[in-house]
Amino acid sequence: MKIVKWILIPVFLLAAWSLTAQTADEIIAKNIEAMGGREKLSSLNSVKMTGNLNVQGADVAVTLTKLNHVGIKVDIEVMGTYNYQMANAKEGWIYMPIQGMEQPRKMDEGEYENSFRQADLQGALFDYAAKGSTVKLEDKENVNRKPAYVLTVTEKTGQQMKYYIDENTNRVVKITSILKINGAETPIESGFDNYKQNKDGYWFAYTHITSQGNIEYDNVETNIPVDESLFTNK
Repeated sequence: MKIVKWILIPVFLLAAWSLTAQTADEIIAKNIEAMGGREKLSSLNSVKMTGNLNVQGADVAVTLTKLNHVGIKVDIEVMGTYNYQMANAKEGWIYMPIQGMEQPRKMDEGEYENSFRQADLQGALFDYAAKGSTVKLEDKENVNRKPAYVLTVTEKTGQQMKYYIDENTNRVVKITSILKINGAETPIESGFDNYKQNKDGYWFAYTHITSQGNIEYDNVETNIPVDESLFTNK
């Protein structure tokens, strides 16, 4: 009888594990639901986020504007200078006089891909297969001492990114990737926190954690008119 019990226990545990194990698609479905649901996300066409970044005691005004699959622009005002980064469906540009730049320069391929990817307002996980991407579920990791699912997204270009989704909230808390910038591989990491709904009912992370510091957004406007010329270098 003891032998029977020891045989049944592993079988029972295996059955219980199979009931609780999740697939990448199930995790993505929960993430979409946590962000308001498929129908709500599909209706998002433009976003304008305004906030501040504190760098070495200096306040940096940041405005992030996106038009779905059309363009993205980050306006940065610091120490009396106007700086920007932007990308449209063809190219991207950087102008940072605060760093001594006298004129805008065109983004290289890695910078451009990383920038324009963010013009997909539904995100890389939403209908990923239709976009030509694949997703692999990795082992869980802790992010900010909390368990997170890890999904590796491989785009049709071969570019890979890791999405870390909080196990409890089902929202993205970190994205990592390795980009080729000026021929060198550069690790990129972004964190996301303080999720809230704006007045239109869309969910956003109001805190973006970057290598330069935390950007704290205080206002998020959605589905507002955005002129496509905003994303054209003049």
